Amino acid sequence: MFLTGGGKTASLAPLPGGRNCSPRSMPETTMTAEHEPLRIALVGPAADQALAQRLEAAGRAPGAILLAAGDASSLLAGGAADAALIWLAAGDDVAAIASLVPLLDWLGLARASVVAVEVDGDAERLAAALSAWRQAAPAGNEAPLAAVPVNAAGERPAWYEGPGLVEALARLEAMTERRPPPFRLLVEAGESAPPGTSLAGRLLGGQAAVGDEIVLSPSNQVARISALAGGERLVLELDRAVSAEAGEIVSLTGDAPIETDVFRARFQWQEATELEVGDELELELCGRHTPVRVQSLEAVIGRPPPATAVAKGELAEAILRSYTMLALDAFAHSPASGRFSLLRQGQVVGRGIVSMAGYADQRDLVTVRATNVTRVPHTVTTEARTRLNGHRGGVLWFTGLSASGKSTLAVEVERQLFARDFQVYVLDGDNIRHGLNANLGFSPEDRSENIRRVGEVAALFARAGFIALTAFISPYRSDRQRAREAAEGDFHEIFVDADLAACEERDPKGLYKRARDGEIPDFTGISAPYEAPESPELAVDTVNHDVAACVEQIIDYIESELGTEAAQRRSAG
Repeated sequence: MFLTGGGKTASLAPLPGGRNCSPRSMPETTMTAEHEPLRIALVGPAADQALAQRLEAAGRAPGAILLAAGDASSLLAGGAADAALIWLAAGDDVAAIASLVPLLDWLGLARASVVAVEVDGDAERLAAALSAWRQAAPAGNEAPLAAVPVNAAGERPAWYEGPGLVEALARLEAMTERRPPPFRLLVEAGESAPPGTSLAGRLLGGQAAVGDEIVLSPSNQVARISALAGGERLVLELDRAVSAEAGEIVSLTGDAPIETDVFRARFQWQEATELEVGDELELELCGRHTPVRVQSLEAVIGRPPPATAVAKGELAEAILRSYTMLALDAFAHSPASGRFSLLRQGQVVGRGIVSMAGYADQRDLVTVRATNVTRVPHTVTTEARTRLNGHRGGVLWFTGLSASGKSTLAVEVERQLFARDFQVYVLDGDNIRHGLNANLGFSPEDRSENIRRVGEVAALFARAGFIALTAFISPYRSDRQRAREAAEGDFHEIFVDADLAACEERDPKGLYKRARDGEIPDFTGISAPYEAPESPELAVDTVNHDVAACVEQIIDYIESELGTEAAQRRSAG
């Protein structure tokens, strides 16, 4: 794809060889323009290039391109497809579908799949293949688009009167939505070109035009294109000065990549040493290398939960956490910027794709749009408030699953502290959503914005000398860290520790039952993640201790950390 426009061209350096952004084995993007041929991944134990060529030569997939993908794991490393054709040859075990279906679901292809089964003379083998699909399929993908019996040449058996392979693939062509990819340019070099900046890089996909407003990620700098030239190697002239680093991604402001420090990784492990929770790795994403840590292992395909380790060759899903903000895309939105490699000591040990299921785009949470503002200093000091109140201000952040006991404990702690002349107030999740956050829902982004606002409000309470008791699920560690930073040293994380089974058994509002019945999407612990604190200031066990014991534990902590003696120690220190 070539982009044209005015402006001078520049001589670009050779491109880096990172295969995550320039796979050589297969075409790059799944979201093709409508006039381009349908890309069908041919998968199965015997799905090789020879089979693809034989089927194409026989006209079994007219107007489409068959991409030999074997067990489909190659699609994690490079290339992409719009649909899938699972081919089970006569000698293949139909149980092979069990490992293919979850991977196709990851790749967004399960609903755009046709199963072709070589049979001898009846439909028993086809029925067995469909049964294997149903047993392995995630919810919502209980059946392929079509399943057809064939002979070795892909022809319809004489005894079969239903639609054949050609008809099934035609249905695939008709129902597959193919959208153009978003504009993504991987920055490789930049130089000052007064009054603006010239950026050179590799086009990952999409289109841009003179006059478009762009944003660099993750630096969040905004400018407008004044000129552009080139093709896959593109030069942009911007209307203002920006400071761009190699590895940043240029996009249109209306369709920018996600900014996050945590994501769901779906990958194949390629090292003999098993991968475990807590392992430190190097993430390569679009040529940029970043340290990451395995926060949790969510699943290993073909093994019952819980997942404790990933062996060589296994397909797994893990939560990876970065120490810096990343710019990336969910693979389903932009394969070119949603594919990664994992390295250990410089060697590739895994390849996979990005999913943001259950996690928020943090761009709006870290973007500062207010300019020309100056803080107004207070003449009443923190020390004066402490002397008047007899205690320090602070934020006690109660976090835990729904029904863990957060609000119950916070309200009782408030009552007892108020009786002791403490300035204290509970900020409860449900109450806040009746007013300040009434315009927010429960999507990952709205959950994060909910906590950002509450964190800032709680910090104001603490600066006013109050003890703010916040009772919020606050499922994401990144959000709680932002609340900690807002409180500037007066933040105390209290983990209300009750496991999912105990909370679901309590279920005072009936929310878990409704979530299990599919009535409530994005419900924490069921269909959305909860990231438990790693090092809370205090943990209270509401499963094995009653309310009175937990309240006493919390009040003892408050007296120790924020009470009169603590205030005196802090003042003397």
